[in-house]
Amino acid sequence: MINSIIRRSFQHDFGKKKSTIVEFDIVDTGGEKIVKNITLKSNWRDYYPIKPQIITNTRGEYCFSSGGVEITNGDIQQMIKRIFQIINEIKN
Repeated sequence: MINSIIRRSFQHDFGKKKSTIVEFDIVDTGGEKIVKNITLKSNWRDYYPIKPQIITNTRGEYCFSSGGVEITNGDIQQMIKRIFQIINEIKN
């Protein structure tokens, strides 16, 4: 059962003129918070996965997954870390 859905977003900067907007839903299922509907919009990257999911890869790192393809790098790691920070802020 879904108790609430909260839409959040933040901007991840790559420099003065390069940025990505990360938007996502936090679904509260009554004790557990799940991230859904992640969208990534960039003013400089040509491609980001459509509605990726956060998974743990074989090396134990968090990454985005879309269509069975894992996408990760230092910037992706920072975006996922910020998503988790926002979830923890909502819990408190």
